[in-house]
Amino acid sequence: HLYPAASLVKVVTTEATLRHAPAAADAPCRFVGSPYRLTRSRVDPPSRGRESSLLRALAISNNQCFAQLAVHHLGTERLLESFARFGLLESPAPGHPAGLASDPGEDALALGRLGSGLDGLRITPLHAARMAAMLSHGRLVTPQWVARASDALGRDLALPVFPDREALSPETTEQLRMMLVETTRRGTASRAFRTRRGRPLLQDVTVAGKTGSLSGDEPKGRYEWFIGVAPAEAPRVAVAVLVVQGELYWATSSQVAAELLKELFCPKGVCAPDAVQRFFPATDRAGEPAVPATEKAGSRSATPATQAAGQPAETRAG
Repeated sequence: HLYPAASLVKVVTTEATLRHAPAAADAPCRFVGSPYRLTRSRVDPPSRGRESSLLRALAISNNQCFAQLAVHHLGTERLLESFARFGLLESPAPGHPAGLASDPGEDALALGRLGSGLDGLRITPLHAARMAAMLSHGRLVTPQWVARASDALGRDLALPVFPDREALSPETTEQLRMMLVETTRRGTASRAFRTRRGRPLLQDVTVAGKTGSLSGDEPKGRYEWFIGVAPAEAPRVAVAVLVVQGELYWATSSQVAAELLKELFCPKGVCAPDAVQRFFPATDRAGEPAVPATEKAGSRSATPATQAAGQPAETRAG
């Protein structure tokens, strides 16, 4: 099923800006009123208003700033090309639909809505999981669910190999990750990643992430996303969560992701980057990193996915 990608799009718009318009990435954005309200007049920079850096705009999900980047610095062709680079317009795996993006044509507001994530792109949770994994190493991975196959005599059969595809440079990948740390520290996911006393929930384990939310009718509800990696400096796990909220709900997507990462990194209340290794098979501790597969129920539906940040492992979770 395809869901609105919402503000996950801002990660793609940020990467496209760093690639095609670095001067715009360094310049402040000016906006008026609520940063979340976008109208036809607000896709153009106002003569006066508040200013925001790209880092802050990404952390709080400023729709006006990202619409301005899409309209005045990127354009439709570059934006759609970036969607393709992130694998969002292809099928992420057999049996999964390709992502669907609308062409805004000459409509500046439609382009602004596309670049800010307010409309125009629909993806599956597996697209989001691949996107999260890209933040680890800049490569587009092909999910695999079969760890081993054998014939009637118990002899191992060769499994097909799906090589990763280079999508982002190491420098850009690291820059994006470090920018996305602000989301969990002082941005839209900051409350989920702090205790009631305001302390970091995962202690010294930093998380780079991005939230997204939009309401829709298929199914009816509020769609909430979180994608992220941890530890941000040297990722071991990538996670993608989609929660479809009904009238009553118990947790946001950021809270589900935070609790999932706490389970991975914080045994007995003590958090450490290496703690996640206990979920890997012993053979993988000495060799390639494995991939933990974890599911946790949301209010109506939740789809978390985890992906190790190293080379392709025997199994991958989507």
